[in-house]
Amino acid sequence: RALQLLNRCKTDTGGQSDEKQSNRFVSGLTLATLMVGCANVTTGQLHAPLEVMPTEVCIIRNPQVTIDAAIPSLQSAFQRRGIKSTVVDDVGACSSEYRLSYVMRRSWDATTYLGLAELTLYRNNAIVSTAKYKAGSMTLTKWGKTAERIDKTVGKLLGEPD
Repeated sequence: RALQLLNRCKTDTGGQSDEKQSNRFVSGLTLATLMVGCANVTTGQLHAPLEVMPTEVCIIRNPQVTIDAAIPSLQSAFQRRGIKSTVVDDVGACSSEYRLSYVMRRSWDATTYLGLAELTLYRNNAIVSTAKYKAGSMTLTKWGKTAERIDKTVGKLLGEPD
């Protein structure tokens, strides 16, 4: 298909040399190829029916996550949806039927930003849903607020549409 477009460029030069027109086409094609996959992506998947929205979620603190906004952002996202959250250091300390585990990683490009967030919601030790946020490496929106990224990811975790 690209070869057909290139050939069309060669025949419809609009007064420009074939080489100049071809170079423009190749530059545009290269730019389009580089831009694929550059956006921030938030996905979610329900593994079991979420027939009733949880009223309480126990957040299991991940000591490997050093992002200060991680737990406050998770709590705020649940609270905004009317879901109470408690934070514990150990699964055994969790008294709620629902619990959340998470992984978050920072990335760096002139300054740090939330590069990755993976959330897993369990109900009685069975995975109910998962959600993931991944910042695009070439997008200018990757430096957005962590709380906004986490809020959208929690929404996906709970089955909310875009």
